[in-house]
Amino acid sequence: MEITFDRQYLQGKVDLLKGITKHKTLMAICRSVLFELNSKHGKISATDLEVSAITGLTNFNPDWSDDENVKLVAPAGTLSEILGTLGDQEITLKRDDQGNILRIEQGRIEIGLALTDPEDFPSIEVLNDTEAFTIAAKDILRGISKVLYAVSVDDTRYILTGVLIQMKKGEFRMCATDGFRMALLKKDVGDIPDSPQIVIPGRNIKLLKEILDENADVGVIINDARVQFMTSQATVIFRTLQDKYPDYESILASTGDYNIAFVKRVPFLECLCRMAVLATKNDPVKVTRASAGVLTVRMDSEKGYAQETVDCDFKNKTTFNFNFNLKQLLDAIEHIDSDQLVIRYPGKYGMVVLDSTDYICGIMPIRSDRTPIETQADGGKTDTSGVSE
Repeated sequence: MEITFDRQYLQGKVDLLKGITKHKTLMAICRSVLFELNSKHGKISATDLEVSAITGLTNFNPDWSDDENVKLVAPAGTLSEILGTLGDQEITLKRDDQGNILRIEQGRIEIGLALTDPEDFPSIEVLNDTEAFTIAAKDILRGISKVLYAVSVDDTRYILTGVLIQMKKGEFRMCATDGFRMALLKKDVGDIPDSPQIVIPGRNIKLLKEILDENADVGVIINDARVQFMTSQATVIFRTLQDKYPDYESILASTGDYNIAFVKRVPFLECLCRMAVLATKNDPVKVTRASAGVLTVRMDSEKGYAQETVDCDFKNKTTFNFNFNLKQLLDAIEHIDSDQLVIRYPGKYGMVVLDSTDYICGIMPIRSDRTPIETQADGGKTDTSGVSE
């Protein structure tokens, strides 16, 4: 077996999948990539059993008969490092007669890389692409950037460590919550049938940021157990978390009759950033309605205190008086694109919503018991023991 590759092309393909092989796994072979080649085309695959990815190979010159199929399994990290040390000239790959060593040759350079038995590589099941709908990669990447901050890092409620994805009412939806805040992005994509709700672990969905080209269109397939993203560069398949996710629609519907106020985003954000200089981990920021058109923002900490007023347009006479986790409030405002924040708030204790055209952030104010947001939709009956401040 002998194959000639453009060195940069091959390294780009290996590096595209390398991130998957970095995850901790009990199977050493999952730190490798599988090459499948014949005389006309080929592909490289990687999997850690939770995430799988496949990219095609076209820019190579094989030197074998038309009916020969070749499989190679090589360690992804080591192969990428070797390719990175070589020049930009073409390289030649040769497998020894026993199939145990891959020789990488370029000019006077020859490097031997130990191979693994291809029969040990886990199988990857690809979903039927006739069931796919299309969405711009930039919209998926925007969704990840807008909701990932709200994913929980507490494994005691494992379902909250993931990002919910769903097609509903012609909208591609991504949602995340850690039990005390929620982020939801919706993107109109046309007359597409509703899909099941699926939840991808947050640490896995980050891989999409490395693989997707923001200028590409992406085919998406969602079923009960997996979701598949397809571009001209790669196909990525995620296994999903199997548990009940909080009913984000009911939670948000419960805020429908809230009071409304409008505040300029930048002045409010700058005010909170100034207070963050004095904040320690658990210092709350108190936001109150001082008069008809003013919010008073105050924070007290062991370092000192800060107080400031911000113009605010209230649409009713309801009192606004809440304590917030400063970091959570900053995170929400920083992820909103609108120049003006639309604030929906209850008359008493309850979730405060920062609303924009296609993006919603919900934050539970701080009180002694720190009730999670899913209790907004079930009258307070939900178990609240899973997440703490």
